[in-house]
Amino acid sequence: MRRKRAPVPLLNITSLVDVALTLLVIFMIASPLIQYQIEISLPETNARELTEEEALVISITKEGRVYLGSKLIKPEDLTDRLKEIKKEKRLRTVSIRGDSKTNYGLVMEVMGFVREAGIEDVGLVVIPKREQ
Repeated sequence: MRRKRAPVPLLNITSLVDVALTLLVIFMIASPLIQYQIEISLPETNARELTEEEALVISITKEGRVYLGSKLIKPEDLTDRLKEIKKEKRLRTVSIRGDSKTNYGLVMEVMGFVREAGIEDVGLVVIPKREQ
């Protein structure tokens, strides 16, 4: 007498992989846009354009709020946080995005905190002037 074999359940994951890859592509496209959700009106200048490299971005709004990446942070806590990040990663460059109406003293204070953290390469983000 022959025994009947029980059917082996198969899981078809093709659609799951399709959805996962689609979400991956969407997040790869959207992630650079998420970083600049802080509304800042950058100043225009005749400075030459710098090459884009991986840098930590500090944003300063016209109201004087300071953001490390996309997180609101007190300026006085900036040095300690940057030291922590520097230990975790090889952080060499910091870019400061300051609103054109930002208090210059606050920008210099933030730059001082960055230097205290041991980061020497500090860049200021601006918009190139439009030729008229």
